[in-house]
Amino acid sequence: MDNNKLQSDFIELIEVNKKLIYKVSYLYCDNLLDKKDLFQEIITNL
Repeated sequence: MDNNKLQSDFIELIEVNKKLIYKVSYLYCDNLLDKKDLFQEIITNL
């Protein structure tokens, strides 16, 4: 499998699950900046 295919599959999975990731971020954080930071951190750790 080539790198472009893996990258596009990964991006698609993120898009499909974006709402769930946002929901988790919003449950754990109170202010908007922390929510955005946590969202990015979750994506980075995937």
